[in-house]
Order: sequence, then C-alpha cells, then structure tokens
Amino acid sequence: GWYFEEFGQGIAAMMRRDGPMTDFRGLLRRFDDTPDRYESGTIGRGNDIVERPYLALLVSMTPADLAPFAQRGSSLWGDGFLARFALITPPNGARRRGRFPKGERTIPANLIMPLQAWHQRLGISQVELIDEKGMSRDGKSISTLRAKTHAGSPVILELTEEVFEAFYAYDDGLNEVSTKIAIEDLDGNYARFSEKALRLAAIFASIGQSDRIEFKHWARAQSVVERWRAGLHNLHYQLNAPHISGEVENEERILKIIRKLKGATIREIRQYTKLSTRQIQLALDGFIQADLVAKEVQGRMTKYTDIDEVEI
Repeated sequence: GWYFEEFGQGIAAMMRRDGPMTDFRGLLRRFDDTPDRYESGTIGRGNDIVERPYLALLVSMTPADLAPFAQRGSSLWGDGFLARFALITPPNGARRRGRFPKGERTIPANLIMPLQAWHQRLGISQVELIDEKGMSRDGKSISTLRAKTHAGSPVILELTEEVFEAFYAYDDGLNEVSTKIAIEDLDGNYARFSEKALRLAAIFASIGQSDRIEFKHWARAQSVVERWRAGLHNLHYQLNAPHISGEVENEERILKIIRKLKGATIREIRQYTKLSTRQIQLALDGFIQADLVAKEVQGRMTKYTDIDEVEI
C-alpha cells in the first residue's frame, strides 16, 4: 500500500521525459492490470521477480495540480492512466463548514474485528532467506542473503448468475451513456467502471467471509462506483471550465481576507489586496446584499465580518 500526499508533485515528475519518476506512469498502469508476474533487472542487482503484483494507491491533490497535464485531449486521458483511478472530486461551489469531533478518536471494535478476520483468511506469505555464496572480483568469498517469498494461493470467489447478468447490464448501460455524452476523454473511464464495481463487490464478499459474490455485494459496489462517476465529471468540468473573471477573483480575495482576519476594515483589505477603495466598496456592498458579510460600525471605524462569524 502507498499513500501519496500532494500527488500533483508525482504527476509533474512522471510527465518529465527524463525525470526520476517517468517509469511510474507505465508501472502504475501495468500493476492495475494485475499481471501474474512482473520482472525487472539491472546489471548490478540481477533480476527482481514479483509474483502477482498489485498496489493499493491512495493519493490526494487539487484540480489545479492536475490542470497543466489533464486538459481536454491530453495523453493522461488517452493512455488510460487516469482511467485506472477512482477520481473522487467534490463539485465546484461552496464547501461545508463542519468541524472535526473533539476528543480522542477511537476506532470501534465492530470495524476492527472483521478486518482482522479478513487478514487471517487471506493468509500471510512465507519468506525464506537464501544464503547465496560467491566470489568477489579480488578472489574473496562473499555471502549474500536474498529473500524469497512463497505466496499462498489466491482465494477464488464464485460469481452468482444474478451478479453475472448485473455486471453486463451495467457495462452495456455505461457504453450507451458514454456514446451519448460524446466526451472522448472519458471513454477509458467508462470502459473500466463495471470492472471497478466487480472488484469492489469481490472485496465486500471477501471481507464478509463469503465464498461467492452475491447481488447485495454488487449493489453496494455499483452505488459506490456511481459516486466515482459523478466525481469524474466534476473533475473533467473543473479542469476544462473557463477561467473566472478578474472581478470574481477579486471578490474571492476580499472574502478570504475578511475570513482570515475574523473581520476587516476597507483599509486592511486594501493593504492585503492592493485594490482600490472603490473596487472594495462595490464588492462589499454586493456581499451585504447577498447576506455573506455583515457591516459593523464601531465608533469611527467600520468593520466587515463574515456573516457566519457574527454572534447572534
């Protein structure tokens, strides 16, 4: 497993032709296709062989990180790289203002125990240390320990007839939707959604200690993938939407200053934004009419405060 925070840096490095992470772009695609065997070798180290390689990859980044490389028609859409990810993207607009719960976070036992049981069910690979003896260039004997992994046999789950039919019905429906929306960038994603749903259904069945994938597992999986499909469209729209006007951008800057300072005067806003008093006043008048900002007169000073920060 790999958690890659600020994955935008990784994308930028992969897109450089001679960068240190260029090969990851191809590796991630190959590993997602779950080959039975992967082999890589160098002159100095010899061959490294991985049986049934896989990678659980969780990353985070902003649309702005991805924008330079994933505009409409870019290669990241065309070569299937982005199609192999579940692109969880919130819609544009206002964000929630919920707060994280106070106190120590305790993971409930009814969540931990099934995961532990699942871990035991899947089994742990056995590792053997092999002592390889040889000779160095100067004639001295050397000993090298090499680890050899003996992976257990994979658990095979039976696919019920109901899930078999649901899989192809979903796949056919996605193909029809893809044809109607006619966004070529998304063809690779739509072609893989049904497979992603089947992978999730297999995970749900396996965690539940079931020997077969039942319709209840498929139903939950398809509902998750449908949210991923919405996230895909949110991301593609945000990457290709026209840039906001300078006026809107200035208004956002003014709001950020007000929220950052927990209330600000026109003079303070002007110091941070370098906008004219007239520009600031026009924006503030609009905020007041829209109930985004409250105007408070404190003696000879007028202060503007985020409406959510005003005590009632």
